[in-house]
Amino acid sequence: MARTFNGSSQYLSVASTLLANEPIALHCFGKSDSVADEQTAVGLGNGGATSGGYELRWSGAVASDPIRAIKNNDADSGEVIAVSSAGFSATTWYSSSAVFRSDTSRDAYLDGGSKGSNTTSRTDPTPDYIAIGAMRRSSVSRFFDGDIAEVFVFDYAPTDAEIALLSKGIHPIDACVPVANIRAWYPLLGDDNNRMGGGYPNLSPTASPTFSSHPVKIIYPRIGALICL
Repeated sequence: MARTFNGSSQYLSVASTLLANEPIALHCFGKSDSVADEQTAVGLGNGGATSGGYELRWSGAVASDPIRAIKNNDADSGEVIAVSSAGFSATTWYSSSAVFRSDTSRDAYLDGGSKGSNTTSRTDPTPDYIAIGAMRRSSVSRFFDGDIAEVFVFDYAPTDAEIALLSKGIHPIDACVPVANIRAWYPLLGDDNNRMGGGYPNLSPTASPTFSSHPVKIIYPRIGALICL
């Protein structure tokens, strides 16, 4: 079961300062009901500032409706943005990824490809919240309208080949992402808990987001015949 958000008030979040500097990667499956709004699928934001953070944003308000990887610092020096070369359609499941490789390198992906890159230099923010379904800073904004599932946060920069594997629903463990670098795995299967120990805390819901059908192509890791979830 995925989490469903109403695009106006519902999201998941928790306070944490776990990751603040690159490499950072944000990845999830999503199905948006809107191609008219700016929507944050996953964000690391500074709760004491209006601007600092890292975002995996579904940009329906931008021409061609791309996925965007967005970074800004606490001083609001300006967003630096990588834009996928293809866009999403409403009510369709997609894989989306934002990879922040360094202060001068970030990439956005849709369905494991359509890579767009940006190399503008930007210093690091100091995020102290992780949120799904919105961007949480000193205020909460860019609410997601639709479904989100299988959220991952890495302190690792996946290669293009690894992003392609993730987009097929292959778990990062099987896609060769080092286990120690998977700092969050929120499947959103009936709860909001992180399945990876030693990473981000479990999330708390705001305004009671509901549950809906999970994307069908997820491939969970196995030990022998046992599915690990």
